[in-house]
Order: sequence, then structure tokens, then C-alpha cells
Amino acid sequence: MHNWLISGQAVLLVLAEPGPPALVPLVIYLPGLGESGQAGERWRSAWASAGYAVLSVQPLAEDAAAWTSELARTGEFKALGQQQFAGTMMARRLQMLAGVVGDAQRRATAGEAAWQRIDWDRMAIAGFDLGAYSAMTAAGERVRDAPLAAGQIAIRAAIAISPYASVSAGSLATRYLGIHAPVLSITSDVDTDAVGLVDGPYLRRAPFDQMAGPDKFLLLLQGLSHAALSGTLSVNAAPAGASGGRDRADAAKPLPALTASSTQLRLLAVQDVSTAFLDAYVKDDPLAREWLRNRAAPWLGSVGELRHK
Repeated sequence: MHNWLISGQAVLLVLAEPGPPALVPLVIYLPGLGESGQAGERWRSAWASAGYAVLSVQPLAEDAAAWTSELARTGEFKALGQQQFAGTMMARRLQMLAGVVGDAQRRATAGEAAWQRIDWDRMAIAGFDLGAYSAMTAAGERVRDAPLAAGQIAIRAAIAISPYASVSAGSLATRYLGIHAPVLSITSDVDTDAVGLVDGPYLRRAPFDQMAGPDKFLLLLQGLSHAALSGTLSVNAAPAGASGGRDRADAAKPLPALTASSTQLRLLAVQDVSTAFLDAYVKDDPLAREWLRNRAAPWLGSVGELRHK
């Protein structure tokens, strides 16, 4: 772990790197609302094992401390979500992230061993929940009040785990027009919203539906909860009561919880598909591209489906 001071703010960074000494591509991972930079261990470990350096960071202190904020203590969870998902906050978040990357590159140039192994020309960005929204914004999603957020980090691909989409945040038909990088969206049929900003799990498919091809993918899993999608081993869940946006159909007809083995199968699917996506578009591996387009869907079976365009 590293503790840096960026623009006067203390920032915790967690860097995982593969074992053999070699130049490696980088995945920047952005956790969800209320999570610290230590979250997402499962995804960080999987991608590092596949030959990537993985830098996990929560750029804004307010995002990490969301569940202990005044709004959370008074039960104003939707107001909290609206505050943290606002465009002005997104602009600050992406500016801080650009500062983190710039500082890491300067440290690499200065000879710091932890950062010298990173191939800065081969970067991807990934995130969960609020982090997914940030990753999509970095990839070119148009966010009201954050006109300069995109393009500050040169990325080859983006992964959005539990993507954010809300009709109140702007037209779904136009907000993704600026995304030209390959994107993998990952969600499930029960991927509900803890703070009440996303009207139902179906809306998390909107970014994929609205983005133009090529090289856009949607991994849609069966029965995997929002908390499980975080990839955090000891989940720092939203407090009780923060479920105002839960889809009414799901609330009226709750589905049986997955068994431990069924959950594990779905988590392995996320690991394998996301790693293949990174290999395809960050390492430029033609075999990974062929697997994604032709073999991944039947391999998933009843666990879920992989769509592409």
C-alpha cells in the first residue's frame, strides 16, 4: 500500500503486480461508493495473476467515507447518491485520478521500483458501481457538469462492473456517443441499487445497448448480487435501509439466494471473461478476441450470457 498526497488530499493506493520481473500493462481499478482503495481484492488478484499490474484507488475521500457521512447517518441515502454521482463530483474525481497517474509516472521516471515495471502505453480502467461510472466517464461518457473529465487518462479499454445509468442524468441515447474504446459491461438480473438512483437492474444494460460497436461486450449473469459484483472479500455493504431504488418486481418476488458453489461459478465467469477482455484489447491477443466472440457464450452455459457488437 502507498499513501500519497495529491492536490492536498491524502490518497491510499493499493498496487498488485505479477511475479516475474518484466514490463507489464496496467489496470486502474476504482471501487464503489463507500469502499476504500483496498476493495475489489478478488478482481485485483485475478488480473495480477494474469500478468497485469493493478492499481486500486478511491480518488475522493468523500466516496470512501460515504456510509459514515451526515446524509447516511440521517438515512438520506438517495440524496447521498445524488451528491456523489453528480457531474461536479465526477469532474473532481477524474482530476484526482489523473493526478495519481501523473505522480505514478513521475515516480517511475525517477526510478521508484514499484512503478518502473508498468507499461504506461498499455492501460485499462475498471470500476464497480460509482467506480464503473467513473471508468465509463474516463472512456468518454458524457456527464453533465463534467465536460473535461474524459480523455485525461490514455486508456485502451474499460470495464464497468454494475454500470450506472439513470434517465435523470441525461439522455441515454446521446451520452455514450463519445465512447470509442472497447468496453466490457458486467451486471446481473438482480443487480439492484443500494441508494435509489437506478430504477431497476434492467437499466444497467443501457450503456451496452446504447453504445455503438465494435468491441462492446455485455456479461449478463444470473442471480449474482450487487454486493458480490464488488469483488470485495469482506464486503463493506451499504447500511440497512439504503435500498430505496430496489426494483419493485424483485422486491415483490425475491429470488432464492444462490448456493456458495453457484456464486463461485459466477465470480469465476467474471474473472475469466474480464481477463480475456483485457488480454484481447490491452495485450492485443487475437486468440482472446476469438474466444470472446465465438467460444465464451457457450462456455458460460446457464451461468449467464455474453453479448457483443
